Amino acid sequence: MAHIKRLVSKSTGKISFRAVIRVDGKQLTKTRKRKSEVVEWARKLEGNPALASTLIDPVLNLAVETAINQFMPWLDKMSNKYRDTRTRLLNLTNSISHLKLNQIKKSHLIDCRDALTITDSTKNRHMNDWGTFCKWVTSRIDGVYQPQKGIVKLTEPDGRRDYLSNEQQLNLLEQAKIVDYHTSWKKLYLITLMALTTGARKGELMALQWRDIQWRESIAIIRAEATGASKTGYREVPLPPLVIKELLQHRKFQGLIFCSNLDDTTPFRFKKQWNLCRINADLPDFVFHSLRHTAASNMAKAGKSLLQIGVILGHRSAQTSLRYSHLVEREQLHSITADAVAHLG
Repeated sequence: MAHIKRLVSKSTGKISFRAVIRVDGKQLTKTRKRKSEVVEWARKLEGNPALASTLIDPVLNLAVETAINQFMPWLDKMSNKYRDTRTRLLNLTNSISHLKLNQIKKSHLIDCRDALTITDSTKNRHMNDWGTFCKWVTSRIDGVYQPQKGIVKLTEPDGRRDYLSNEQQLNLLEQAKIVDYHTSWKKLYLITLMALTTGARKGELMALQWRDIQWRESIAIIRAEATGASKTGYREVPLPPLVIKELLQHRKFQGLIFCSNLDDTTPFRFKKQWNLCRINADLPDFVFHSLRHTAASNMAKAGKSLLQIGVILGHRSAQTSLRYSHLVEREQLHSITADAVAHLG
């Protein structure tokens, strides 16, 4: 028997109706502006269960591999950082690629994940990609597509170090200069320096355009949310003098700052250069994103408040900034309270 729900949009206040019905163990939904439309849909389905396969949203009738291939062009428009997603998704769903999306169960995904001969951390990355794929499916159907709901992440080891010492930072920058000298793309030192000094994400840096640099104010404007490269949207990040000096050596008046040598609208994929740099710096397990954590630790050790760090890095919640609280020196904590109560005595 169908169940009819009355929905009210929180943003617009508009009313719609959703019919929920189970046929052959499957839950089907249909949402329309008029109640009569979903009632009629439910009646047809209950009267003829054979209609179930034709009334399911078309996307859910796609085979897994076909749906993934349709998903990728959309993801490519969002950000080039997802270029390995298709490989991971196809690797994860290899044994169920022929099944339709509406046939996928939680047990399928658990079996697929556990069959992968990779580390638990990488298995979790595969499942994260599946979650992103499911969001795309959900945006194209009347219901919510979450066959992975309830699957617990695998426990990951403490793993790699997220912060570099001062000596390691200087060595990494020196190695970046050497890589620049020997390769045609001459901006590895610049992007590494900017990551260390601003804490910007890789995607945010790759989306930066020359028009985003405010030279008089020494500010970089992060507005990469439209490309999917930023989680926090518009914000202004101060640039120290050494970054401004390096930027001036590459200055142009349009296009991406970190573009390819042939096209100023295409981001350069510098994975090869970065890998060479970190290996030469004796940091084989260090990832580019950890430069952001290193920048935050530098700010904390310099006595900057967690609120200030959060503003620079674009944290949406204070809880995110709290991960750096242990880096604030005890003496600095004493000075904070002492300055606050100086007027009392």
